[in-house]
Amino acid sequence: MDIKLSDRSQSEFNPYRCGACGRTEQLKHCSSCRLISFCTTNCQKMFWNQHKEFCRVIGKIIATEKKSSIFQVKEEELKDLTGAKKFMKAVTGLTRLLPELMGRSLAFEEHLLIWSAKHCEVCYETDIRKLMRCAGCKYASFCNEGDCKETSKNNPEIHSKLCPEYKLALLVHRESDFETVFDTKKLPTKNFTEFYKEHQDNMNLFTLIEQLSGKKFNKSPSTRLEMDSFTTVCQFTFTATLLNALDGAKLLQPDRESLNIHIVGAKQEETYFTVDSCSLFYIFMPKLHSLKITLIGPEITLPSYTIECFGRIVKLTTKKMFYENFHDNTSKPDFIMCYNCGFSEEPWGVPFEIPGFKTQHVLMPHMQHPDTSWVRGLRKILSHKVPFAFTSYTKSELADEMVFMRRVAEHVGVYDQLTGVQLGRNAFKDLRPMQNCDKTAEEKLFYGNCQMCVMNWKHILRDEFSYFKHTFERAMAKGF
Repeated sequence: MDIKLSDRSQSEFNPYRCGACGRTEQLKHCSSCRLISFCTTNCQKMFWNQHKEFCRVIGKIIATEKKSSIFQVKEEELKDLTGAKKFMKAVTGLTRLLPELMGRSLAFEEHLLIWSAKHCEVCYETDIRKLMRCAGCKYASFCNEGDCKETSKNNPEIHSKLCPEYKLALLVHRESDFETVFDTKKLPTKNFTEFYKEHQDNMNLFTLIEQLSGKKFNKSPSTRLEMDSFTTVCQFTFTATLLNALDGAKLLQPDRESLNIHIVGAKQEETYFTVDSCSLFYIFMPKLHSLKITLIGPEITLPSYTIECFGRIVKLTTKKMFYENFHDNTSKPDFIMCYNCGFSEEPWGVPFEIPGFKTQHVLMPHMQHPDTSWVRGLRKILSHKVPFAFTSYTKSELADEMVFMRRVAEHVGVYDQLTGVQLGRNAFKDLRPMQNCDKTAEEKLFYGNCQMCVMNWKHILRDEFSYFKHTFERAMAKGF
């Protein structure tokens, strides 16, 4: 049986897992490309049809140039760079060179093999013969000779502080079996604001789900089986984050009877709206009888469906399209949500500094060519003039998203009508860590729905505007 590249998820496809089955032990690296590993000869054979073209091109370059790593090719061009910057420059060069040599674009997973290649966490050495895997997390490497390991021990921020999270990241896998959380015969009712205030010192997904269900879940899994318990809690990130945003927009009233939500830029979020996860809506809004969630995005895979949840129907409509092409003349959304949005990934902009942030962020120089998907999508979002929110993987990304949103709002002439009501860390972020492929970034690991910004309109807030504006600006001044 052949294994297809598309069968592997991003979290599983890394050099510290078997490229075919995802196993993390007894791995042997591919002797040709040296970028992928397998646990058995059978796994290597199963994956060979998908890997051979990519592998042969890289293997030929390494042999011709007589190098020990593909990242050492044309090293003389990188002689003025060191560490992470040198590594990332080599990565960028390879992602441009390889498509030319192969006569096609790289598959997403082939990009990951390059971006996530094994390297020393201190000096970024890429010769795998010189590297030793971290005994703690088994998801990082250090030079087995020299000062790198000692340097890491003396500088906890390099790795040791994050070692437990790296260990957790290696356990993340796609095919988890979710446990049933809530009793279908009895559902608790809570006031969200009061509940959050009561547990605010330790509020996260585990606190939320354990307090509401009365069950305990594994917070520190050490096996893939135990990871299923951990993942069961993490699946609630989308509904819990949405409730958190609704609360920030003052839409989470206990006596609310109907709610119409648009989720824009949806990818696989539709798979996380289940009987269990949707139970949260009825715990905090017990009188809710009409719940309509429309998921819009070009990457949607599932058809529309309904969920029967405690005697009530949740209608989930999926639309495989860009938001600017979506038209629903029957009803206006009450709220719009964009998960892990990526506004600022649009391929144009110039550096711009935001007070309170160390790094520079993307600022659109003009709006003369507003033809990118998120520009059009944001214009449509703003045209509804209802509260909306967006999340991002990291703090620096959220700053980029805010700048992007601001410039679109300025272009359509509505920015002065908007105000931020919630900004910063999202208590209900996904707790499954993922390794950041950008080694120059401040955050080495990132988490889904980690940071959130909730925006509202002044005409809706009225008397509350001054208070929220002050809170928002104070948070910005502190860099969250």
